[in-house]
Amino acid sequence: MSFELKRKNEKYIGEGYFEAKAINRNKTRVTGFLEINATGPMGTLANTLFKKAVQITDEEMTVAISSKLEEFTRK
Repeated sequence: MSFELKRKNEKYIGEGYFEAKAINRNKTRVTGFLEINATGPMGTLANTLFKKAVQITDEEMTVAISSKLEEFTRK
């Protein structure tokens, strides 16, 4: 996935992916990556704040995808 968000004086560019690989019938490895970079006058501050927020969001999204995969396996 990739995206570009624009505000009045700022621009956010990002990309990422989520990959699911079956280990066996009951186990799947999910890998997620998300990167956001801000430009503009507040870019440096925003990037510092994004670093922690993206890490938490990435982990939450990966867990959510894993849960959905488990639901499909049970059906």
